[in-house]
Amino acid sequence: MKSMPFLLTLLLVSVGSVSTVFGQSKFSVSTSFAPFYNYVRSEQRLILSDENGNLVPYELSARSTGRTITPGLMIHYAFSPRWSVSTGIWASYNYAARTRVRTSPPLEEFIVGSSRFRHFESPLFINFRTSAKRLSPYFSIGALFEYPAAVQVEGFGRVRFGRRVEVAPMLSAGVDYRLTDRFRLTAQPTLIWRLPDSDVESLISYRVGMLVQAVYGF
Repeated sequence: MKSMPFLLTLLLVSVGSVSTVFGQSKFSVSTSFAPFYNYVRSEQRLILSDENGNLVPYELSARSTGRTITPGLMIHYAFSPRWSVSTGIWASYNYAARTRVRTSPPLEEFIVGSSRFRHFESPLFINFRTSAKRLSPYFSIGALFEYPAAVQVEGFGRVRFGRRVEVAPMLSAGVDYRLTDRFRLTAQPTLIWRLPDSDVESLISYRVGMLVQAVYGF
């Protein structure tokens, strides 16, 4: 019977430990907002016929800039106080300025009209919070899955853009500020870059902006 107080104490400690583990906020949701600046420069080789009917190789280069506004919803899962994963859905509203196209050997320069389109994207992040302090550096690395869209191009009308899901690497680095035990804010400068396509010889394409999230833990 002398062991009974010890067993009761051990049981209470065990229950308290389990309650602490399961009482932590593993899941959280957030609203996100991200304005981006876009830049695209591409080079491609084409075979065209000249005025004599001869086939001539041409180097085609194009450059375009634009902007994107991206509101979204995300869900987060923390598997430790510092490490978490997150995913969700973004609605991407895009505007691209007129694209200037040049060729070598030189042909008459032409301009593709400005374009507007919206489509959906899904980010997938691995996140790292460097400390348990109220204000902490916050890093994220992952990928953005871009779904096909229909683009409204000035002078051309509605054009189908993309036939498959595109994957773009993402990198974010900023701060995480914990307002309460359940509510926190994050702000991260973010870089998204496109990998070269097999149809394009050279591609420099990226988005740079600020990803802001308001996170609520369950």
